[in-house]
Amino acid sequence: MVAWEVAIGRVRSVSDVTREEFGVSIWTYSLLREYAAKGSDKKFLNELLLERVRLSAHVSQCSRLSDLYFFESEYAAHAALERWNIRGCRDFISQVNFSANRLTKVDSEWITSYLLSDERGWMNRYWSGETLGVKPLTEVLASGIGFVKNEDLRRRAYQSIIDRWPTATPLLSMACCAFADQRLEDVAIVRPAIFEEDGKVQGSYFLDIRDLDINQDKVLAALSACNMRNEFPPTIVADDNVTFFTLPDMSEMSFVLTDSVIAAELGQVHSAAVNLTTSEATRKVDW
Repeated sequence: MVAWEVAIGRVRSVSDVTREEFGVSIWTYSLLREYAAKGSDKKFLNELLLERVRLSAHVSQCSRLSDLYFFESEYAAHAALERWNIRGCRDFISQVNFSANRLTKVDSEWITSYLLSDERGWMNRYWSGETLGVKPLTEVLASGIGFVKNEDLRRRAYQSIIDRWPTATPLLSMACCAFADQRLEDVAIVRPAIFEEDGKVQGSYFLDIRDLDINQDKVLAALSACNMRNEFPPTIVADDNVTFFTLPDMSEMSFVLTDSVIAAELGQVHSAAVNLTTSEATRKVDW
């Protein structure tokens, strides 16, 4: 579902939304889903442990679970692809005009070297911003919202949605125009989430269309403006002459992990995050 958001030209962290929300970043969800599929339970567990360390001792740092990942330059992005041996992703690199409310710089080499380790001492060093060795690979964790500048990448992302879910394009076109013309930031935003249920970890994608309903007049104005500029994205309507748009079927991107230890740790992370939020709200009231 990265393609959906890139087609819109929008990247937004879960922590940036103003109303109470849930979910994890699309990038993190993809990693956790891959870990679950490949049986990399240790990596999955350590990501959760790393978040609990952040919540307990480094709460001012951005979260790996809910915030976004960037590199400071195109050179650094290419260096990462080389080091991680994923050179095929070069065509997916883009500059992003990002409005940040919080940034954290960390050395991703800690993750590469220790995410399979039983040792936990490195986690505080990671969150403290220490570098590992003489060739650090700095990544930036960020809370906020940004605009994807690579127009060719956005067109290719839109085409991938046409190929996969053609009758979802009327909804996607509304989100594209609403973001471009009216700066409506949450129309048809996708949000993956992981949660614990019955001792299992479950992951699913959700698509939030509440802002489409709330801002109907603005969305219509945005569609009209896009059409006037001859920038209305291509759309494909269902053949039944009744359905205006369909939702993308994201069920194949769900997963279930039957590991009680990881499920319990996810519950601990959730509780720590809720307690922190409650504590912050209390301080605001006291102030």
